[in-house]
Amino acid sequence: WILSAHGDDLIAAIKAAQSDAGLLPPRPRHREVLPIEEERETRLKDWRRAEAERRTVPLQVVLPAKALEYLKQHGAGDLASVPQLGAKRLRTYGADLVRLCE
Repeated sequence: WILSAHGDDLIAAIKAAQSDAGLLPPRPRHREVLPIEEERETRLKDWRRAEAERRTVPLQVVLPAKALEYLKQHGAGDLASVPQLGAKRLRTYGADLVRLCE
């Protein structure tokens, strides 16, 4: 129903938007992942997997994805700033995270 009633208008609006592409903001560029970040990510993921298996808990219980991504990019220099790490994970895993991020 919508297409039969408004299809021509929708197509015209899409064509108009495409012709005014200069008005659209540029697509965000993905930043280049550095080799040290890839190495950190591998170490962190391997450790997280092993720790989750040892404790028989989901990966996110050990280290949430946002925390892993932050540590991958920034290292463990300021663990208090790591999102979703929390006091308990900091006490439990802080030394391991510092070692893994070196």
